Amino acid sequence: MHKVARKMAALLAVLVLAVGVFFTATPAMAVEENASLVVKGSEQLNGKEIYALKMFDLTKSTDGATAYTLVKEWEGFFKSDAKYGCQSLEGEALSRKAYEYVADLKNTAGDEATTTLSTFASEAVDYLLAHAEDFSEPKTATGTETPASSGTYAATFTDLDYGYYLVYPLGSTGNGTRDTYAMLYNVDEASVEIDMKSEYPTVDKEIVEGDDAVSGNTAQIGDTLTFTLTAKVPDVSAYDEYYQFAFVDTLSKGLKFNSITSVQWAENENSPFSDMGDTNYTVTSPSYTGTSASELRIDFGTKTQAGDPATDIYNALTLFQNHKGWTIKVTYTVTLTEAALVVDEANTNSAKVEFTTDPDSTGTGSSTEDITKTYTFGFGIDKQKGDTDDAADGPLAGAVFKIYKDSGTDASNWDSSDTVVKFKQQTTSPKKGYDYYTVDANGSETLTTTTNKLYVCGLDEGIYWIEEVSAPSGYNKMAGYIKVEISSTIDGNGDLTDHTITFTDPDGSPISGATHKNDHTIQIINKTGSLLPETGGVGTVIFTVVGVAAIAGGTVWYVNRRRATANGEHTA
Repeated sequence: MHKVARKMAALLAVLVLAVGVFFTATPAMAVEENASLVVKGSEQLNGKEIYALKMFDLTKSTDGATAYTLVKEWEGFFKSDAKYGCQSLEGEALSRKAYEYVADLKNTAGDEATTTLSTFASEAVDYLLAHAEDFSEPKTATGTETPASSGTYAATFTDLDYGYYLVYPLGSTGNGTRDTYAMLYNVDEASVEIDMKSEYPTVDKEIVEGDDAVSGNTAQIGDTLTFTLTAKVPDVSAYDEYYQFAFVDTLSKGLKFNSITSVQWAENENSPFSDMGDTNYTVTSPSYTGTSASELRIDFGTKTQAGDPATDIYNALTLFQNHKGWTIKVTYTVTLTEAALVVDEANTNSAKVEFTTDPDSTGTGSSTEDITKTYTFGFGIDKQKGDTDDAADGPLAGAVFKIYKDSGTDASNWDSSDTVVKFKQQTTSPKKGYDYYTVDANGSETLTTTTNKLYVCGLDEGIYWIEEVSAPSGYNKMAGYIKVEISSTIDGNGDLTDHTITFTDPDGSPISGATHKNDHTIQIINKTGSLLPETGGVGTVIFTVVGVAAIAGGTVWYVNRRRATANGEHTA
């Protein structure tokens, strides 16, 4: 009896201990999964779709331990190539080997953007797109400005399970450090933020000046300007057709399109550019009016639907296949015309890329515009009459001027190598009260004041000389040449941050107060004076009369004496 009682007591003790352990132990339970993934990018992310698909389930305990399990729909990918080491495996063994393969791709710094992992990500997204029917629908998020008006952009995924995700923005391409748009990231916290490591097509527009490429410059009306447009070939592997890829370039009213001089591409920055071939693109030239902006368009690929150039469809898939990340460069020229804006407004030239964004349709998006700016300058002459002092005494019409551009041989003095700038008078003037002249190679070498003020515009920065060819009747023309120096400061964005126009008198002294009312106008005074003084007065008139009479009497005497001598007469 006692032995039975002891056994029952022992069993009860074990039971109590077990129950105690059950209630007091703290198991490593899984963390609740409800996460967000924020993909951050530049303005080009705005309105673009980002896709995400889980490759591994991830469980995470409260003590920080993590475990990965391969999502079943990815088994075919890991078994598709012997290099993954999974072809003969199934179930848990396959999952473990797939995890080990990916884990080994990290470098010692744990950087997920290494070349090997980047290549793996590219292989994964290529397989996914080729076998889309074997996969569930990916999660999607659209890029927006977040918060509004902040200038920052993001695409946000919400309500995600914890896991290892393949993230891919279709229609983009790699950047300078990686050759793929595909990304792999752990979502193992309530909120994960990443930077998009790829780029959508963008255009870089520049003005070519010698060996330099700039965003802003100065020029004279009639000058030829050279522009380049460059962009990267997008990754088209996700597309059955690629509609479409085009440069769209808007020229301001003062820029007249001349011609495309080259369309080239190169594999990378160290490769020489080669001609793309004129059958691989179509140019729609702008129609210049001089009153409004015009549009230049270059479409790449083969036209598949004809109509209005704005609605034509070009398939660039064949052209772009196997050329992901190549650089396309278009070079063309324009002429700065008399419709150019002067100083207070830039002559802008903005370009963007229109490109396919949806693999299943002809839907397109566009990049942020890249802008170049060209400036031209002008100054005024205010012709005044004056007397012996230096004060202006009213407007003076009829003065004739020439303006020369300094040749650079002697910037301190006018010389015969300086060239006359020709101008054309316009019928209307944006400068109230001024006769308005614009540079014109077929215009006149002389400028005449019809009232007193004239304004010349369309000049590049540099040194110029003003010569007064003739003054109105009764006035003395200006002696020598007035020096005009135009200089400017343009920043890296192409913005004109400052400009000056200085005038120097023929004697070399600066002309103070030459600029007024922001018109950069110089006042030139023609002087008139009293008649030059004459000799003599009333007394001299009397002497003159007497002298004339004496000369006349002497002449008569001389004639009579010659006659008497000839007749044999004697005279005294």
